[in-house]
Amino acid sequence: MTGASGSSESGAPSPGALKSPSAPASRSSNTDPNIRSILSDRRDGEQESRRKLWTGQEPVAQAARAAPAGQAALATQAPRGSSVIALSEVPVDGATSAQAPNGDPLIVAQPAQGQVVAFSAICTHMGCTVAPEGKRLLCPCHGSTFDAFTGKNLSGPAPSPLEKVSVRLNGSQVELA
Repeated sequence: MTGASGSSESGAPSPGALKSPSAPASRSSNTDPNIRSILSDRRDGEQESRRKLWTGQEPVAQAARAAPAGQAALATQAPRGSSVIALSEVPVDGATSAQAPNGDPLIVAQPAQGQVVAFSAICTHMGCTVAPEGKRLLCPCHGSTFDAFTGKNLSGPAPSPLEKVSVRLNGSQVELA
């Protein structure tokens, strides 16, 4: 016979009383209050960051808005004449990844021997870094494709072309113009 305490007359617990005292009634009740607070703060911070980006209050959005039409904001952050990549590293009729002097990712292409163009490597859809694939640039996040020589959006969810970065050839170096 089972008593009111959930144990049988022999002193052994009844099957219904075999609940672990540490087993949570719900997932949130077993989380330490300090951890819940940290997770809540992180969630709030991420939401605030997204809100600032969408409303143009985030520094990245401000810099992009302040850039001259047709030029990426990163071009204004490095001095003209800063070397980007050696021409020998850029395939003729192809493109390669490079970095601006400030560390921003770029795509540098050579549509014809001695002719160079460059674009921001940041996809205009969600900000992922595109990668060269022959004469196209592919976004690994959501599948947008761009023309490597014009930056034009060819397909995918990206709403606009890649930002053009002014470059010039100085001897055997590609540099910011």
